Amino acid sequence: MQLKGLFVAALVATLGAGAAHAAGNDGETQLSIWAGEQYLRVNHDVHFRDETHKHDQLMTGVSLAHRWPAGFYLEGGFETATHETDNGKDNDFTVDHYSAAIGWQFDSNRWSFTPKIGVTQSQLGNDARLLIDEDGDRVFHLSNTVGYVGLDAQVRVGRRMMLGASLRDTDEDWGHTRSAAFRMSFLW
Repeated sequence: MQLKGLFVAALVATLGAGAAHAAGNDGETQLSIWAGEQYLRVNHDVHFRDETHKHDQLMTGVSLAHRWPAGFYLEGGFETATHETDNGKDNDFTVDHYSAAIGWQFDSNRWSFTPKIGVTQSQLGNDARLLIDEDGDRVFHLSNTVGYVGLDAQVRVGRRMMLGASLRDTDEDWGHTRSAAFRMSFLW
């Protein structure tokens, strides 16, 4: 929860301070891809064996965003994360996020910092049907729509590309995900 508070505070601060700074910049469209690691916690109350599971997952994603001249940022994206083990499908979990976010891109020299808040349709999956829905039935997937916070920090490489990192924190109804990734953005 403290991490979310810091992200929201950063967003509010840059909304106020960034508007005047970014007013002279041109707007741009950004296509971003990323890869990294996601920490997954599956709560015991949605697990068939009444166990809490914690896993590190490999994650990839893609998004399309537009940044307006003053710095306002609107993004839509998809990311998927997988944890697979040699123990079979009982311990294999997948997480898919379909998301939309707003934020503010604060530019300083070649660097861009983008705190954002959004909403994601989050799907947790397990091929062994170890998940339990609200009726107590075993299911392959659990899905819910929740809010999240994120922060991107990137440096411009030429006029049409940025490289950097992304952080994201999401509290799902079925657990929690936190991710860190290398991010590459193409601009036009």
